[in-house]
Amino acid sequence: MSFRRFFPLLSLLIISFTLMTYQSNKGSIAPSNLFSRPLNYINDLTRTLLASIKEPFRKVMVRDEENKKLTKEIDRLTSEQQRYREIFFENQRLREMLQIKEREKKYVAAARVISRGWDNWSNSIIIDKGSKAGVQKNMAAVTHKGLIGKITLVTENHSNVLLITDINFSASVKVQETRKEAILSGTGLKNCLLKYVAQEDTIEKGWIIITSGLDELFPPEIPVGYISSVDKNIGLFQNITVKPLQDPSALDEVIIVSR
Repeated sequence: MSFRRFFPLLSLLIISFTLMTYQSNKGSIAPSNLFSRPLNYINDLTRTLLASIKEPFRKVMVRDEENKKLTKEIDRLTSEQQRYREIFFENQRLREMLQIKEREKKYVAAARVISRGWDNWSNSIIIDKGSKAGVQKNMAAVTHKGLIGKITLVTENHSNVLLITDINFSASVKVQETRKEAILSGTGLKNCLLKYVAQEDTIEKGWIIITSGLDELFPPEIPVGYISSVDKNIGLFQNITVKPLQDPSALDEVIIVSR
């Protein structure tokens, strides 16, 4: 027998002997294990690779979800803080109104502003108190800072207040520092004019204007505004601008007082 024919037989015998020896030492060999182990290794490796790939995306999704929850919580806390701030300011205004009620002997009613004027040229507000609460035409409307207008129209449950900035508003006033009398008129804008102050009269910026009570409409000594500018033009009277102490565009509640 030639070596070329004998070699395959010899190889087969060697392999058989090796397998029998391994089997006698380790136990029987399942043919499927020859394939399942590499496949399991490949499967485990694939899972590990996929997990490592998915992990950053999972973390991003978790972070996005946490950010959404945090954003909702921040919005809730901001809204709650704003509500508490509004309650605080409302309580502050109510305390100030209560002080006016205790101080002002001719207190009539406290009212809330429920509407503004019908057009841009009308400097007026509507309040939620009327004749039922004792409100009457020409009564004064004030805040803790000072005069803001007068009642011009009254119904059973509502009233219209003409603001001191309206062009149709006027009041008899005086300069607190000098007791000089004058007339305060609205301009239709944010300021008022102090009229009929002679050129030779001393007047300075920052001086306070109060009601005089001589017009028999407003109680005396109610603060109105302060002098914001003085211009001595050629003529009989000075051109004087008065800024109201109470901004008429920032009203929530008012106090109505009688003469």
